[in-house]
Amino acid sequence: MEDILDYDSHNDLWTQKGTKTPFTGMHERYEKCSEENEDALCRMTGYIENGQWTGIWKVYNVDDEICAELTFSKNQLHGPFKGYHPNGKVHSTGSYKNGKRDGLLTWFNEDGTIERKEKWIEDELVN
Repeated sequence: MEDILDYDSHNDLWTQKGTKTPFTGMHERYEKCSEENEDALCRMTGYIENGQWTGIWKVYNVDDEICAELTFSKNQLHGPFKGYHPNGKVHSTGSYKNGKRDGLLTWFNEDGTIERKEKWIEDELVN
């Protein structure tokens, strides 16, 4: 599937394909989600404002089941995230700050019980 956007790495902006015009609007893209299977594509949906990913983006697996919700600000992970087990229950929660894991990350078993907790500061595990 062809993407309707280009990435301008010099300006860190997503632009309308073939132009330098920053894109604004809802966007859907497909990315490889398995190193073992080159044909396995995950669907991502979210909002781009003035060429930069912003707000909550949702990631769906090859069976089109939600597997993650990620918060972006200016193309960087920034804010809360949730990961999901294949059964739809929460797998993990935490947050990012300026593209780095930051704060309490909690991992859950498929039955919803807590598996473990980790404390992160600027992408460094502190416990």
